[in-house]
Amino acid sequence: KQGRLELFDESASDWASYEERLTTFRKFKHVPDSDKMHAFLSIIGPKTYGLLKSLRAPELPSTKSFEVLKKVMRDHSSPKPSVIGERAKFHRRCQLNGESFSEFVSERLRKLSQTCEFGSALDESFRDRFVCGLLREDIQRVLFTEASKLTFQKAVERVLAFEAAKKNANLARGCDCAVGDVHNVQAESRKTRKSCFRCCSPKHRSEACPHVNVTCFNGDKKEHI
Repeated sequence: KQGRLELFDESASDWASYEERLTTFRKFKHVPDSDKMHAFLSIIGPKTYGLLKSLRAPELPSTKSFEVLKKVMRDHSSPKPSVIGERAKFHRRCQLNGESFSEFVSERLRKLSQTCEFGSALDESFRDRFVCGLLREDIQRVLFTEASKLTFQKAVERVLAFEAAKKNANLARGCDCAVGDVHNVQAESRKTRKSCFRCCSPKHRSEACPHVNVTCFNGDKKEHI
């Protein structure tokens, strides 16, 4: 129903997403700061309340602030991963066969970077992993020569330009091949066309030969010369 927030179900949602929705719901309902903790405990349901109670035992959840209770659930549901391990996964990631450049960047590298804490080195880290992880070595070689002045955004733009140029080249070659095929068929047709047995001309068939009634040069026979 409108205006209701369902109970937290870890099989349907992660805690971080539920917490975001919980904050939005609290603002929607205009819950005052003094009632945040009570509203929180009333919404989450018996299962999550029981979990909170066991995590804070022997203290009751109602003795803690809203922010503390959220942190307890956050630490339990999504323990902070090792930055070193997350960065190792990021730097091992390469473009897969069948994976577009856009998918490699937006759906893979950006997602992996969220837990790497790169800070001010984020753009440089993106650039290095993007270039080093590309499948196409010809594009890599070009980008390696521009390393000192190459930013992540420029690298993506260059790669997308290469991709577009390749598609255009394939289209152009496709047109040329089609024209060539027509010419080849026409040439083969001319080669395989039989010459007129009456005058040896390849320009017409024997039954259309204009020399059909001419007497042969080597005798008195007609129908060939």
